Amino acid sequence: MFEGPIKIIVPVGSLGAGVVEAEVRRGVALGAHAIATDAGSTDSGAAYLALGMSKNNRGSVKRDLTILMKAGAEAGIPVIVGTSGQAGGDKNVDWTRDIAVEIARELGLSPRIALLYSEQDKDVLKARNAAGKITPLAPLGPLDDAAIDACDHIVAAMGPEPYMAALRAGADLILGGRTTDTAVIACFALLHGAPAGAAWHAGKVSECGSQCAVYRDRGSGVLLSIGQDGFEVEPLAPDNRCDPHSVSAHMLYENSDPFRLTEPGGVLDVTDAVYAEVDDRAVKVTGSVWEPQPYTMKLEGAAGGRYQTLMLVGIQDPDVLGRVDEFHDKMLAALYDRARKSTGLDDAAFHISLRMYGWNAVSGDRPPPGTPAPREIGVLFVATADTQELATQIAKACNAYFFHYPISMDKELPSYGFAFTPADVERGQVYEFKLNHVVQVDDPLELVRTAWIDLRKEEAA
Repeated sequence: MFEGPIKIIVPVGSLGAGVVEAEVRRGVALGAHAIATDAGSTDSGAAYLALGMSKNNRGSVKRDLTILMKAGAEAGIPVIVGTSGQAGGDKNVDWTRDIAVEIARELGLSPRIALLYSEQDKDVLKARNAAGKITPLAPLGPLDDAAIDACDHIVAAMGPEPYMAALRAGADLILGGRTTDTAVIACFALLHGAPAGAAWHAGKVSECGSQCAVYRDRGSGVLLSIGQDGFEVEPLAPDNRCDPHSVSAHMLYENSDPFRLTEPGGVLDVTDAVYAEVDDRAVKVTGSVWEPQPYTMKLEGAAGGRYQTLMLVGIQDPDVLGRVDEFHDKMLAALYDRARKSTGLDDAAFHISLRMYGWNAVSGDRPPPGTPAPREIGVLFVATADTQELATQIAKACNAYFFHYPISMDKELPSYGFAFTPADVERGQVYEFKLNHVVQVDDPLELVRTAWIDLRKEEAA
């Protein structure tokens, strides 16, 4: 019989983004049973999985984790971290592990640490693919062995079950590999018998910490109270509050459907959810439903590809600004011609793009006729080739054209405002996701490896 409510501190949207120690203390004083936070995502691209590195600096992650480990130890409650080290690959988990062990020794703590690894063996995935157990997500098509082999690292996004198993085994600190944001937060409540609809919905609402509050710039974390008939959420900052709109709106964050969210093993349906003010700070949510489905785990695979060299100019020439699209097309054609002649290569061996910041660099779409001329634009030159040396040589060949190309050939050559000298900046390798598929599993733990570090035993020895 479930004896709620289960109270969970979600201290920050992502580990390293800035935990507020006073908020964590407040959550503990209000009776929290666990601390849970996400530590990464795919938002910043494929490089962090391909390289096994975090986009956050080590100091910020150590600062946040120090606060959480200290609070967890003093209160005797577990600390749960998902998608460790930004991308959740094995290297990312181990990077976070080393920080946690360092913190424990500095604070004189002796936690039992569970490490959940979700990086995948390529041969295992090939076998599962051959057995029809892997299906694509749009816009990709069926998976082949070549795509698997091309990846530097592949992870499978875990659900709550590996965390629940680690908690049952007595983990004080869990550092998980790639995991859905919601599963990290829902796992403790699900382990203790909370209704699945309420637990999953609470996880979704709180995944970004105080982003579900009215004032997103006040504080960092929230406190969840998950009960038999739903859940409550309130910000941990005393001068902030949640309201029905701020809470309900978060279902749209990184989700195309405002009512249904697909997770490993099911779908959260909030079509009939009711959001009601408890007081001037908290909101209660009821009516969330969990629909069990065949268990699948999302596969993410990343790899390094070609190399890029950049150049950047700023332009205030009124002739150019009045004819930006024409300028783009003429300059790009001239740059390609110059690159072909200087290298002797055809277009298949390299790629050049011009990104017109202040005009259409983000969308790439041509603005409709009659769009007013911008005050200025920044033009980013990007040369992409199989080697860094070739990308840089293409940039050098194009240098004079890029900095002096006129919109009207009958006028004197202009000079645009270049940002750096030397003008060419070697960006390095391009990283991209190669997989966007799901793998069907019979057991949520079968693609997950668990390792333990028991500092209590180490000290006793």
